[in-house]
Amino acid sequence: MQTITVLEEALSAIRQLSYEIREECVGGNGGGVCVLRGRKIFFMDPSLDVADQLEMACDALRADPGVYRLDMSDPLRGMLGIRRSA
Repeated sequence: MQTITVLEEALSAIRQLSYEIREECVGGNGGGVCVLRGRKIFFMDPSLDVADQLEMACDALRADPGVYRLDMSDPLRGMLGIRRSA
């Protein structure tokens, strides 16, 4: 599975967890998750390459316990270190 496809799935999963996604140029210094006035926001730096954007998205997903109830592909599940339930 291509990295961009997994990134798109990861961003979809972040939205399913009720995060607003904002793209903000921060000079390649990443981004991350914050709660602002009760709203969950995921900041992503579009100047990062796709692999780094995917890693940032995976970090955000790993930090949210709701990720375990989402349906996701095996490649994304593997990146998150989540085993498929029996």
